[in-house]
Amino acid sequence: ADAVANTAETIELVRAGRSSDLWPAIEAAQSGRIVVHDEPADADEDEAIADLAGALERVIEAWDQEGLQNKAPLLRLIDESLAALAPKGLALYWGCIERTIVLDGGTDVAMPVAVLALSRSSAPTRRIEMPSLLDAGSLAEPEEDGR
Repeated sequence: ADAVANTAETIELVRAGRSSDLWPAIEAAQSGRIVVHDEPADADEDEAIADLAGALERVIEAWDQEGLQNKAPLLRLIDESLAALAPKGLALYWGCIERTIVLDGGTDVAMPVAVLALSRSSAPTRRIEMPSLLDAGSLAEPEEDGR
């Protein structure tokens, strides 16, 4: 059988003003997430991006284990990181999409995927291209390119 061409679609991400805006993305990230960011301008920016990525990771990992009353302290971790990004002119954009994920066994599963993008922008929204099909490997931490 011929593999279906992997087409791309432009999706619109919304700027996160505070962590509570990210609730739907955190829920979707339980099954899959894609994180992209602009190249850091310096070590400070790099650290701020890494801090936010770490906070997001901790919140996403702990989300299902915590009861509703314990979500606020988790979200505070993200708020602190978002506050550190603002003076650097960086903003976090988010969206939720449904994608067909190709699992190792060749099974296709439709799953919600959170898309998070850190960008040097103050616009309320940001558009990015997303492939229609994703393989399970692309949902893990993005590979560093070694530069």
